[in-house]
Amino acid sequence: MAMHKKYRQLSRDERGKIMYLSMWGKKASQIAVLLGRHKSTISRELCRNVSPYWDHR
Repeated sequence: MAMHKKYRQLSRDERGKIMYLSMWGKKASQIAVLLGRHKSTISRELCRNVSPYWDHR
């Protein structure tokens, strides 16, 4: 029997933390560790919801 991962969406709270931590200079990999998420999830969120006035890299 194949095991399937159960995916869950980021919560509003998690999205806020991602933006806050990013603004304070944390990298996607650091944020991922802090939130217990995969770094690609954080990277996608940053790319998807970045402000045009803020360079998150």
